[in-house]
Amino acid sequence: MSLNISVLIPAYNCDLYIEQCIDSVVNQEHTSDVKYEIIVGVDGCEETLNKLIQIKDKYENLVVMHMQTNTGCYVTLNTMIPQARYDNIMIIGADDLIDNRMFEAISRIEKPYDILRWRYKQFTDDVSTSIPVDNYANGSIVIKKYVFDKCGGFHSNRYSSDLELLMRVRYFTKTIFISDYLYFYRNGEGHKNLTSSIPLQERIKFDSTFRNTTYSDDNVYLKPTRSQYILL
Repeated sequence: MSLNISVLIPAYNCDLYIEQCIDSVVNQEHTSDVKYEIIVGVDGCEETLNKLIQIKDKYENLVVMHMQTNTGCYVTLNTMIPQARYDNIMIIGADDLIDNRMFEAISRIEKPYDILRWRYKQFTDDVSTSIPVDNYANGSIVIKKYVFDKCGGFHSNRYSSDLELLMRVRYFTKTIFISDYLYFYRNGEGHKNLTSSIPLQERIKFDSTFRNTTYSDDNVYLKPTRSQYILL
């Protein structure tokens, strides 16, 4: 088993859960041949920042980036991606968890891939009562760094930009799907209901724009919007 991976965690209003999230990355099985780092991008949230300052010394390979203003998950990710050291970039939610077999499952993928996705389970408070979802998560994913070199980054829109990126890059990437349930999505958090708070017509317009666009080398690159940040 051999794997190099940068784990990116955009974080806002998650001081109650961020330590558990990071622990789920650190507590992976069979990591003797794995090189990894964890980068947490705090999206202008003082409570989350203070929590990370408290626990930062607990981890050997944790980098904390504090965005000076709240600009949204996708701009935060655009800011974090250039800091990633490794070719495999994993993106997870700050109040979610990954299964302790995640790194092992990724390392066993024999064929070259550009994007890797897996199934997930939903839970509210207790992960032991999580319920399988018959789908693949958009927001929990591994993407090769060269994909971002080609496509630029995420759209700065505060909702649905993970799906927009997947649609934009699909013509030149190969996605591999893992059938195992390796991700635990915490359900019911207010900030995760952002999409549902946006007027339906606005959502339909954004969705239609990227679904009806024919992408090629001429228009796949989107110049990434980034935040000003302080490195802790």
